[in-house]
Amino acid sequence: MEERKRGYQGRRLAGATPRQERERRGSRTRQAEDKARRERDPWEMTPEEKVSPVEATSAEEAQAEPREQSVRQVEDKARREWDPWEMTSEETAPITPGDGESVSVGRRAASVAGGKAAPAADFDSMSGSADGASADYAAGAVDSDAMAGPGEGSGSGGAAVKKKKSGFAAFWSDFGYLIVTAVVVVLVFRVLLQLSWVPSGSMETTIPKKTLLISWQLPYVMGDPVPERGNIVTFWSDELDKLLVKRVIGLPGDTVSFSGGYVYINGQRLEEEYLDQQGGTISPDQSSFTVPEGCLFFLGDNRSGSNDARYWEESYIPVGNVKARVLLAISLTGGSSWQGVRAIG
Repeated sequence: MEERKRGYQGRRLAGATPRQERERRGSRTRQAEDKARRERDPWEMTPEEKVSPVEATSAEEAQAEPREQSVRQVEDKARREWDPWEMTSEETAPITPGDGESVSVGRRAASVAGGKAAPAADFDSMSGSADGASADYAAGAVDSDAMAGPGEGSGSGGAAVKKKKSGFAAFWSDFGYLIVTAVVVVLVFRVLLQLSWVPSGSMETTIPKKTLLISWQLPYVMGDPVPERGNIVTFWSDELDKLLVKRVIGLPGDTVSFSGGYVYINGQRLEEEYLDQQGGTISPDQSSFTVPEGCLFFLGDNRSGSNDARYWEESYIPVGNVKARVLLAISLTGGSSWQGVRAIG
């Protein structure tokens, strides 16, 4: 009896009542059990973690909170100005539930109150009541989406969702580059440049057979300029009903005649250094041609193998039928008089 009394007094001196002593023994027992449980499964929650409410913050933390909140607000404002879609610290921070609340309830309350998206991850399954917690979390996600403003809501990973483009903006975002490309192609090949193919050798050796021509057509799209003598141009033949390429020999009002294998313009011999063979130009049916006003007289450089104004029923081509002036000739086929790319004067 005396020993029990001394033991009781010793506990009283140490500041422990019998009830507190029992609680201490029980606490030590639970700690031993928790330690064994941790060793068996490191991820299993202790009974205290399952049932104990979150401790209230201390007085010092409560005083520091307003200062930290002000700093966070300044940082969030600067972050929003730099990237409007970046989440603030409140949106990315974990939500602390109130006393007696599950984590999902705390998340739903914060989501509804702030109009923000609830984070996708939830750890209610660790509390032993996975089914109820998942249902609470699902309800919280629906509520937050319903109450969120435009551009907000519960997205993947808790990220804010951008406004969906609508109407013309969405169409232009998806297909605008195709429209721009088509416009550029039409502008280049219908207004600026002309592509044409030469299947015959009527312009040998200046333009070989099977050659691609690139011609400048803008001046002839905008008006009807008269080309210079010696220019190589493409034009439309109403008689043959096709596009041709020849060299301009006679201008409006000129008299073109042939004698001794040479060409004469208004009685003066025409110097044709571009011809492969000199003195081989003849006109079997007619030796002289007078070019009407507004018309041109054309010959091919291959004088012995060209079907040109010397043989046409209508020898004169209207200036308005000229389509473009040849700039480049591209000859890549075998058997041609030359191969490669050449500028055409």
